[in-house]
Amino acid sequence: MGILLLLFLVGWAALALWHVKEDWDREKDLVFLQILMPKKESKEDKEIESEQYSSAKDFKVVIGVMDHLFQSLHSLYNSRLNRIIQGQPFFSVEYAALAGEILFFIVCPRRIAHLIEKQVTSFYPDAIIDQVEDYNIFTQQSVVDADIIHPTKSSVFTFKTYQQLKSDPLNNITNAFSKLKVDEGAAIQFILRPAAQGWQKKVRAKARELINPKKTGNWGWWNPIGWISAIFDMLTTNANPMDAEKPSGERVSQGTEEYSKSLDEKSSNPGFHCIIRILTSAHSLDRAASIREGVTAAFTQFNDVHGNNFFRPHFKNQRGILARFIRRSPRRSIL
Repeated sequence: MGILLLLFLVGWAALALWHVKEDWDREKDLVFLQILMPKKESKEDKEIESEQYSSAKDFKVVIGVMDHLFQSLHSLYNSRLNRIIQGQPFFSVEYAALAGEILFFIVCPRRIAHLIEKQVTSFYPDAIIDQVEDYNIFTQQSVVDADIIHPTKSSVFTFKTYQQLKSDPLNNITNAFSKLKVDEGAAIQFILRPAAQGWQKKVRAKARELINPKKTGNWGWWNPIGWISAIFDMLTTNANPMDAEKPSGERVSQGTEEYSKSLDEKSSNPGFHCIIRILTSAHSLDRAASIREGVTAAFTQFNDVHGNNFFRPHFKNQRGILARFIRRSPRRSIL
């Protein structure tokens, strides 16, 4: 038995190392796609564009197109048997502020670049996609600050989406970028890797649990007092211990109902494994940290009282974050 366990552990470690090698190979052959939208020149086009953002409903319709694009990009998931060896592809969506401009990039392995280009142009026919060199937000005199943000809870819990917000969430991010000087820079990196189907079951189970909460005792299952209390209730009231697993029948709050609906909505969509990194540069560390704090603060708009929140780790390996940002690594920094 011990030998079988040892062989399993060795095989698992070898497969994990092979996946690291596959990711390294992908990182060495990346393509940088800069996405540009043509500027509206005519008065009629400008009026139409202005009307699109004149109400909350219209801005949600505009963002909904991007929502459908990401759902479509999940088709990059490798469902073939060789996924056990090769793992899954990844790509990076990045906003960068440099030289007084805010630019948008998609960075991906060369093997899937043509697929991503087709998906983008199918949803945004007017988009101009240029293959460019890697951008640089640094100068010879700049000081760098790097950060990575994590969810406080598991992926079962949701963040607020554009459907729950009253204004375009991108405005808060671009506002943080707009305060930069010409010799300062900042970038946000979203590394995305398609997730296998099946995680939605846990989300649906959580949604049902919120709407139909089960009866729970005052004592945990691990507490001996709870056992004594359960036995006493059985002897004195003929209570069935299985009743504790039945729904309580209590009406939940409106906020809980709405959050349960957001879980159902999440479970109806495909998912991605995501890593969010933030990089800033300025003439001093204090200024770079100030820019980074402003960009990070923009993500608090997605925090949900009932669900998930973003947080910054107290201890972080800035060199590791910076190195993985530059490589577009789909793996988190190791302290």
